[in-house]
Amino acid sequence: MEALIELLYSYFARHPEARMVMDVLPHMTDEDRTEYERLCVIAAPDGGMYLPYED
Repeated sequence: MEALIELLYSYFARHPEARMVMDVLPHMTDEDRTEYERLCVIAAPDGGMYLPYED
């Protein structure tokens, strides 16, 4: 989980206007996006924690 947080923080630091993970995903390299997806599966195998929130 720590690796996931570090990866995301590195992008949030570069894009302070971002408010959600969905805001930084387009800025990720292909390699980092692949790593993000791999870490999400480890952190939440059902994907529930990382589903976008909709009203």
